[in-house]
Amino acid sequence: MASTQTYRERRPTSELGRYAMCVFVQQVLPGSETYTHRPVPNGSAELLCEVGAMPRVVGPQTGPLEHTLTPGTTVVGVRFNPGAAPSVLGLPASEVVDLSVGADELWGRSAVALGEAVAAATSPWEAAARLEAGIAGRLADATEPDPIAIEACGPTHDHAAYYGPLLPARRLPRG
Repeated sequence: MASTQTYRERRPTSELGRYAMCVFVQQVLPGSETYTHRPVPNGSAELLCEVGAMPRVVGPQTGPLEHTLTPGTTVVGVRFNPGAAPSVLGLPASEVVDLSVGADELWGRSAVALGEAVAAATSPWEAAARLEAGIAGRLADATEPDPIAIEACGPTHDHAAYYGPLLPARRLPRG
């Protein structure tokens, strides 16, 4: 039996445009084998939520990671633009480099409520939209993203703008 997983990205809502480069859904289909996801370090922080679990902040990575995803798993996430993580997370990105931290450790009860909202979604893209809405709710008191970091990285990080509003599913067999 082969592991069958999909990964799709789309642009964030306009409200998150300055803060996020993409929103994504990754699924491991029921009945497939366990999937080992090996994301390539890209210098960006992410907010991830396995549907039914607590959201977690994954800081900018300096080396490879491995995540084991079991059949039936759906993960939704938002990848932040370089220079935007401190505005959204409420702490410097340097404090979460190479770490994966439960969002409740940073945001308390609001992270628990966000995880519950994501879990109550009726579809993966609705779950992703609820994650986006949770981030948007944090922006009222947020500072603007670091303009130097944004300018330095420019459009090279704008995956969704480069590839289109909804990227096709990618099936990446990895050993």
